[in-house]
Amino acid sequence: MKSILPLILLLLSGISSTAGNLSVTFDLSGNPGSEDINITLRPAEDYNPASSVTLARSGTQRTGEIPASPSGLYYLYCYTPQYQTSIPVSLDASSFTAPVKVNVDAGDFVVSTSLAGPVNSALADANSRFVSRSRLIGNKSVEMTGDELRDNLRGFSADADAVISAAKLPAPAQEFIRLWAYTLASDSYSMALYMRSRADKQVTFSVSDILPPPAAILDTPMAAGFPSAMGAVVSTLPGKSLEERLESLHSGYRTQAIKDNVTPMLIESFLSSFDYKNDFESGEARLAALTDRYSLPAKYLAGFRARRATVPGLPFPSGITLLDRDGNTVDFSSFRGKYVYVDLWASWCGPCCKEVPFLQKLEKELSDSNVIFVSISCDSSTAPWLKKMQQLSMHGNQLIDTTGDLNRKLNIRGIPHFLIYDPQGNLHTYNAPRPSSSQILPLLRSLK
Repeated sequence: MKSILPLILLLLSGISSTAGNLSVTFDLSGNPGSEDINITLRPAEDYNPASSVTLARSGTQRTGEIPASPSGLYYLYCYTPQYQTSIPVSLDASSFTAPVKVNVDAGDFVVSTSLAGPVNSALADANSRFVSRSRLIGNKSVEMTGDELRDNLRGFSADADAVISAAKLPAPAQEFIRLWAYTLASDSYSMALYMRSRADKQVTFSVSDILPPPAAILDTPMAAGFPSAMGAVVSTLPGKSLEERLESLHSGYRTQAIKDNVTPMLIESFLSSFDYKNDFESGEARLAALTDRYSLPAKYLAGFRARRATVPGLPFPSGITLLDRDGNTVDFSSFRGKYVYVDLWASWCGPCCKEVPFLQKLEKELSDSNVIFVSISCDSSTAPWLKKMQQLSMHGNQLIDTTGDLNRKLNIRGIPHFLIYDPQGNLHTYNAPRPSSSQILPLLRSLK
């Protein structure tokens, strides 16, 4: 089994520096399929997608300017439609004056370049050791004894020590290699848990038996560049409630980048699992208090409030102005007494319009059922809505919300979107099948 981890080091050359950026050039000549190879770079400390730069194509060369990394370390992504590798690189613009020759063996994810130097040599050594160990654990974790697995997982740290002791490396490079080893050991432990569980085998030791506490290693800005490091922080924070875990994070970690990356993970977990139906008011108050205490972005509290109407059993959102084709206000409660299949659409939405014939057929087949059909447009004005209804011969309960309030309160991320409300006016199904789906007719016929 091939490891999904990076398999070799690819080195980067800088030709010049301008306005805090580094100008870089790669030469891919001689590689089969070089025209399909893309290269993207980001500073090792910053996992934010906005910090990534995809280099421009110029024949077999890839060129561009990338933001300068404080450590001189970067992650380089080399990818085609068939594969992707991500690897660490060291760059000092003053050391290079020519494009870097890059050779890629896509069959084994093997990459070599024309650069050398103590940091790059150390990274190459670390990569070779880490890849070998990762492959061994990936291929043999089920067959290994508990002691063998534990020793191999601890071996990542031993590999890092060996690499660092063999060369005189600057502090950022040493820190990067130790973080790299830590995250690989943590990831490999999780993989071994999964692989052995599938084979009905247990892992008889915990991650704390092979690694020190995350706060002892990961409380550093560079750790923010390792996505799996954030997962390690989250999984080891003490406490059960959101309040307890945020307190543990903010009291146990000094690095702001770690707090900034982990806090959204904790809040998103809270938002996705909260009981909006039975505990909305207290949850809203809790999140409002946390927003004030930790200066959280307003989007989290807004997201919490938006999700209330998406929970089955809760009523249609209040304060929504729905107009019919004659401009009359229609109260959604007027549809109570039957199930309501709601189509959220717009005149400019191609996929929405393609569903209309299926919707009309569905409504005809269920004309004597306990279901009524209501289409609600989110067009910002009535003229295109009226025109499109005439073009598509749309009839029946046609309404419009020109304010966009309904979609916001229902947390609609895309249209067409279909919902079902019960005879009491409460949400039955938030994401119902489309009219063109083979699932919708049996579902609606089952509603009694």
